[in-house]
Amino acid sequence: MEKCDTTMGNVINIFLKDLPTLKDFVTCTNHKCKKTTVTSIPIPYITVNVKNDNLDELENMVNLRINNETTLCGHVDDLKSPCAGYKTIRTDVSKLHIFIELLYWNGK
Repeated sequence: MEKCDTTMGNVINIFLKDLPTLKDFVTCTNHKCKKTTVTSIPIPYITVNVKNDNLDELENMVNLRINNETTLCGHVDDLKSPCAGYKTIRTDVSKLHIFIELLYWNGK
């Protein structure tokens, strides 16, 4: 059986791994939490689920992904106790490109 890994995501991951679409930076209000990142987390492309051939919400979905997000951290450390601080994910968008993968779901 042959396997073909020539999806858009795989091509971007291979050829543009040093030029991600987004870079996420994670910070936590609890200074002892180990969830805070020192370096960015590269995101090669944005994935959007599309239902019933409808792209009307595409811009809103992309905006939701790139907007800052703050939630309860909950990171579990080595002592198995969840962090009670608040985690913020700040996203920087590439000035060169934005790749969006559309996943088409037919029906429900």
